[in-house]
Amino acid sequence: LGIDPLFHFHHDADAKNSKVMVAILAQGGLGLPDRDYYFRQDNDSVKARAQYMNHVAKMFELIGEGPDNASKSSNTIMRMETKLATASFTNVDDQDAIKTYNKMSLDDLKVFAPGLNWTRLVSDLGRPDIKEIDVKEPSFVKGLGIMMQSESAADWRTFLRWKLISATAPYLGAQVENESFDFDGRKRNGQEQLEPRWK
Repeated sequence: LGIDPLFHFHHDADAKNSKVMVAILAQGGLGLPDRDYYFRQDNDSVKARAQYMNHVAKMFELIGEGPDNASKSSNTIMRMETKLATASFTNVDDQDAIKTYNKMSLDDLKVFAPGLNWTRLVSDLGRPDIKEIDVKEPSFVKGLGIMMQSESAADWRTFLRWKLISATAPYLGAQVENESFDFDGRKRNGQEQLEPRWK
């Protein structure tokens, strides 16, 4: 479905050998534009976090959760995304060609971030032949591996459910689509109106 709830996994030319393609693992999982939104204390950032939490709660309500559960789910999302943001590279570090080139064998990755079954991941993607991965942001992958072991299955279900709702909002009925647009289009990007479906 093209949904990347936790990280982006793709392929590209090896940055140190353009004749070879390499699997690339890049950080993800955040609902706000970048990691700094989760930590800055200026008025705009504080407002953006509050708007995001209200939006998440509203979306959960629109798909059938009661207000209390929706609020609890929103708090879970913010807490988990903040942990992911803590482990994420800054925008500056993410542009550093040296810091973002970290090829690891699958065996090394298993030791580095043992919370995920990397062999199964590449196998389930239909590429069991992948033997090494360029990990663009090692601190993120390390942090994610720790979270996989420390966060409850119930909280991961809430997190993944939110990522599915958010990604498929345009197809979940007018109310969900309009709420999604209100946050992502109007509040975040200043777009006044939802474009007609044919566009």
